[in-house]
Amino acid sequence: FFLGKAAGQRRWYGVGHWSLLALSAVFLLRVLMMVPLERSVVGTNDEMFSARRAFNTRVEQVVRRLDPDDRVYIVSQDDDGVKWFLYSYEFLPVAVDYSFGGGPIDPEKEIPARAMGAAFDLEEQAALAGQKLTIEVFSRYLAASDCDKMFIDQADEQFQRDYGALFSDGLQAYFDGRTDLYAIRLTDGGVQMTPVLE
Repeated sequence: FFLGKAAGQRRWYGVGHWSLLALSAVFLLRVLMMVPLERSVVGTNDEMFSARRAFNTRVEQVVRRLDPDDRVYIVSQDDDGVKWFLYSYEFLPVAVDYSFGGGPIDPEKEIPARAMGAAFDLEEQAALAGQKLTIEVFSRYLAASDCDKMFIDQADEQFQRDYGALFSDGLQAYFDGRTDLYAIRLTDGGVQMTPVLE
């Protein structure tokens, strides 16, 4: 660019100017040959971003119902841990519990020690680490986690059968599509989740 400018100042139609234009055309042609149109912004259709837009819309709906000082537990039965990272960023400044790194939650799963952070004191960690996630243990875990809300990204009927008794509505509002967010309330026996509606 600067070489072409310098050459252009002496003679507008000089060799340097035309050489630079020719070289730029070669570079542009080479890039167009190497980068398929579907991997560039040229020719990108709107449908390619529909999944991300749907995700953003869902996040906005949830964030409206969260308080800035909330701590959120995530249930995402079909996740491999990636969604946890997405939600922990998108929900900022709201803190997101590790939630076992995503994935299925069932009575055969054991609580890994790494799933218990600063919210758990040493006694709670010793009592819960390695325990299977029965409904009673899951309730104790949630009570000790300091979580205020539970966001259900994805849950199935098996989760409802295993843990539905912890929810005031038996998870009916989630399966009816009315909410995906529940408030966690401490009770004498552990916790109870109540729907947070818009």
